[in-house]
Amino acid sequence: MGRRGVDTPLKREAFNESFANDFTASLNAVPAETHTIIISSEHFSEMLLFDDERERVKDLLAPIADRFQIICYLRDPREAVVPRYSTNIKSGTKIKFSKYCANFNRGLIQCNFRMLQGWERVFGRSSLTVRIYDRRHLKGGSIVTDFFEAANLNIDVTNWETVADRNPSLSKWGCEVLRAMNYIIPVRYWRGERGRQVRDRIVHWTTKYVPGNPQSLSPAQKGAFDDYFSMSNEQVRARYFPDQERLFYDK
Repeated sequence: MGRRGVDTPLKREAFNESFANDFTASLNAVPAETHTIIISSEHFSEMLLFDDERERVKDLLAPIADRFQIICYLRDPREAVVPRYSTNIKSGTKIKFSKYCANFNRGLIQCNFRMLQGWERVFGRSSLTVRIYDRRHLKGGSIVTDFFEAANLNIDVTNWETVADRNPSLSKWGCEVLRAMNYIIPVRYWRGERGRQVRDRIVHWTTKYVPGNPQSLSPAQKGAFDDYFSMSNEQVRARYFPDQERLFYDK
């Protein structure tokens, strides 16, 4: 169910009620022997900024849950900015990489101590599991294996088939090609299902066939990220990773 057309308080209220009813019905339909339901979304950290929003999530799940576990993976902002920029370019952003980096820190909730504290306030410290998104920290170097361990799920992934990346980052030149297209033909002009399909195909071809290395941060940009996140990173390290000297390490 999409949110297009939900542009008034009355429509929002109707949408929220309809979504809650449909979501609850879906959860109630799971087999009786089900012991764990996993809900995964990167938007939990970026879109739920206030306690009342997190409370609504808890209220929605409380009728069918006897225990909550919040598993949060933190990524070094210096590494997160490049794939984030690539994704935004694919979505229609026109901004240059240098300006994007300069604005990246403003209001960013990712890797932020206040974000983790918000989930603690609503669900409690014992419900929060914080991990580092870095192969050196992940069990077996795998996010899947590490997640199952964090969730206390005894699942053997030895014979699982490895799938290809679904959303690989654009090369530096690929970003420039699509950024130029975003200027010439803004996203709003790709109307209708056919228009979206054509644009998606162009994005796919650019990702696949425009070679080169991805964007990279300059030493000055890395320093600016370190300065901006230094306090938050240290607060996170002290509370959740007290045995580490630093929260993130250079590779």
